[in-house]
Amino acid sequence: MRRRLLLLLGAALVLPFPTLPAAAGPLIIGGRNATETYSWMVSLQSSPGRHFCTGTLVSPRWVVTANHCLRGHFQVRVGSNSLTSGGQTAGMAAIAVGPDDVGLVQLDRAVTLAPAKIPTTPVAVGAPLRILGWGVTCDPGCQPPQTNQELDTSLLADSSCSGITAAGELCMDNPNKTGPCYGDSGGPAVQKVNGEWTVVGATSRAGGPGRCGQSPSVYGDLVAHRTFITTYANS
Repeated sequence: MRRRLLLLLGAALVLPFPTLPAAAGPLIIGGRNATETYSWMVSLQSSPGRHFCTGTLVSPRWVVTANHCLRGHFQVRVGSNSLTSGGQTAGMAAIAVGPDDVGLVQLDRAVTLAPAKIPTTPVAVGAPLRILGWGVTCDPGCQPPQTNQELDTSLLADSSCSGITAAGELCMDNPNKTGPCYGDSGGPAVQKVNGEWTVVGATSRAGGPGRCGQSPSVYGDLVAHRTFITTYANS
């Protein structure tokens, strides 16, 4: 398919019609149904209700997710814990491919829900975090849940994850064989600061061998890539 270049900025390409190849999601199990409504929570859907990746609203027209989720034409549902109802919907207008599996989706219209903020201070090892998404809840054999799942966890030292880029990625604990799985890709790791959730990571891949939850998980570090994200999100 022909692609028309819309914007070139640093290492990022913004393309109107992405046809990037699909890639495996990270290798929420053990989570629970969401205990609150997250206005910035995003489901990427190939058609209504058909979820394939997760993301986070970071401005009225931009969603952060994983690069490997940026494929084909898709729509999003924002601000609902359900895959099929609630929140607001929008289409995809363009993508921005960034570093360390951190990518962006430009929506075809602005939504009126509150986006998540990205802090300016890096997350400290041991800090309590929460991960969210609609990924399968067992591996193998499960279908994605209809309700957004959440799991409380914490940040590990980079050395706990294999193949990690220390400057631009985070190593997330998967306690007691829990953690993200297929469909959670691109989904948020969030930290509560002064009573408000801030987004610090985007699910990328497994940080070791085995099935989902057997090893820590690697997340794109959104604080490290804040300039890349906000340059687009504030445009």
